[in-house]
Parts: sequence; structure tokens; C-alpha cells
Amino acid sequence: KTIVFLMDICNIEKISVELGVFLLITNNEEAVHGAFGFDTQLKKIIFKNTLEIENLDLNELKSCIESMFLTVFNSIPKINELIGG
Repeated sequence: KTIVFLMDICNIEKISVELGVFLLITNNEEAVHGAFGFDTQLKKIIFKNTLEIENLDLNELKSCIESMFLTVFNSIPKINELIGG
């Protein structure tokens, strides 16, 4: 069994090359827990992470949540710039 964390970042019709590259670089260099993605059905940029519940402890859960919020918080200004917001 797993727990899924999903954050809606913003609605967007399609991803520009510049935004896609930024999200990939951020996933590689800054996202310790989770990754940015694009939900093609809902037309949204998302941030998603999954954890296994079986051996999950409180410290791991806390670290995951803090890391996700920090990555998203630090990325929002650039995302807004790249989508013209």
C-alpha cells in the first residue's frame, strides 16, 4: 500500500519548452521527494510523491512533506514567470 501526495500547482493548456526544461532540471537538482509533472487530462502542473505505508515512520513523513513544500515554494516564482503570470 502507498500514500500519494499530490499538489496542484496551476492550470495550463500546454507546457512550453522553457517551462518543461525548468521542471525537469528542478526535478533533477532540487526535488528530494517527489517531482513536477503535467496532468494531460486536467491540464495542470502538479507535484507528486508516493511513500510506502508499510514501514513509514513519522520522521520520513515529515521530511517528505517539508521537502515537497520547500521545492514548490522555491519554484513558484520561476513557474509564474515562464507562464506569464
